[in-house]
Amino acid sequence: VISASSTLVIEPGAVLKNSMGYYGDAKWKIDGLLKAKGTVDQPIIFTSTIDDIDGYNQGGQPNAGDWNRLHFTGGNASQSEIDYAVFRYGDKKYDACPWAVLGGPCWKYDGVVLIENSSPTVTNSTFEFNNQPDIKIKGVSSPILENNIIGEIVRE
Repeated sequence: VISASSTLVIEPGAVLKNSMGYYGDAKWKIDGLLKAKGTVDQPIIFTSTIDDIDGYNQGGQPNAGDWNRLHFTGGNASQSEIDYAVFRYGDKKYDACPWAVLGGPCWKYDGVVLIENSSPTVTNSTFEFNNQPDIKIKGVSSPILENNIIGEIVRE
């Protein structure tokens, strides 16, 4: 969690790995300010612990949904900036109707980047090998999304 009064700066070339962990809800909740500004040659990478993109492999094959998401919430997160980042193997599905008797589970995805009542900037970034949608926008949100390679954006 990046609290509303906090700032996290991520340097170019950083590789941040996450997994579903013990509780199965590996996400970054961003109420404050995230400055993740990579470069063309040194993007910032958000990925699964199993991904060997950085030369380290903890064994196994990475899959979409290995980790959850970045969740931007509230006005303080609106000044957040992500530039030249790569998002891989994220967006864990969840059962949206766990008590459904007929028809089985109703899987739902909230995006590897979930923007809720916030307006961060995401530019020059690539979304690959994630569940869809890559970006989900909820509530009163007007993010700046420019020059990204994205499979799907959903606004609710």
